[in-house]
Amino acid sequence: MADQRQRSLSTSGESLYHVLGLDKNATSDDIKKSYRKLALKYHPDKNPDNPEAADKFKEINNARTILTDATKRNIYDKYGSLGLYVAEQFGEENVNTYFVLSSWWAKVRETQMLKKAARRPPGSQPRVGPSEGIRGGLIHP
Repeated sequence: MADQRQRSLSTSGESLYHVLGLDKNATSDDIKKSYRKLALKYHPDKNPDNPEAADKFKEINNARTILTDATKRNIYDKYGSLGLYVAEQFGEENVNTYFVLSSWWAKVRETQMLKKAARRPPGSQPRVGPSEGIRGGLIHP
């Protein structure tokens, strides 16, 4: 999972299926068959001189682990790799709550910013207050 965090976290939930050469409607049997086929092809024992094969094998194994676990697959299908990261940090039972609160907070913050912008006279520059630490282009302690 640490390797996944190095890549950007996605909310689409597509790449694990792509790793196994499947679509989102794949059954658990399809996942197992595809995994076995690819695992045999990229297993490190069969490719001792190819470090890329070992990396591919780890990626295939990670995809199988997530897609064969019903809870993780559901989270992945709904929220992508970002959802899996949130589940790892806050627990699987809190993923939906996290995304509901995140979207609510973003909407509230956006509304506040729009109201502030509407109160500004036309053509004026937005001012950054002391709480942000900058005023008039100077940094204040």
